[in-house]
Amino acid sequence: IYQQTEKFATFSETIIGSVKGMLNEPVIPFLNHIHQPCLVIFGENDQLIPNRFVHPLMNVHVIGDIARQKIRKAAVHYFSQCGHYVPFEKPHEFSDELRQFFLSTED
Repeated sequence: IYQQTEKFATFSETIIGSVKGMLNEPVIPFLNHIHQPCLVIFGENDQLIPNRFVHPLMNVHVIGDIARQKIRKAAVHYFSQCGHYVPFEKPHEFSDELRQFFLSTED
């Protein structure tokens, strides 16, 4: 259903631009500058991150481990049977995970 909406097409174009930006300027060297609590999410079947042509030996778990190492207050969550578009593919589970994360970081 979501894939057939105009909003999904616009979102997809935005993602393509973001991927191009990440390839032109990698973000890993800047992750240690993030000091606030951070939720890092991945679909376990993501076909965009890591890029299999640029990083053929990496997978989402390797990238998640890098996030845990570089971001002091990182929480990493993987969604099974899910690709790159977690909010579209698993909207309820995604919302639940966000809610739990925000509740856990309240002062």
